[in-house]
Amino acid sequence: FIDADDHAQALSEYLVRRGWAFAARASNGAALFPEYAAAEDAASKARAGIWSSASFQHPYGEQYRQKQTN
Repeated sequence: FIDADDHAQALSEYLVRRGWAFAARASNGAALFPEYAAAEDAASKARAGIWSSASFQHPYGEQYRQKQTN
């Protein structure tokens, strides 16, 4: 994806930086991609997108089953 300044940028990073997504985390909370964590931090500080809501809580690696298994 090419941004307005003709620089290549990952679509995922673009979404995270705009506050439309969050950086993926491991189960211990560590960022899987540090560059996305930095973009997430910038979005959080700018209160962009999902970060504009004071009630939003990052799941930090929590995973939920879609279907219950026996």
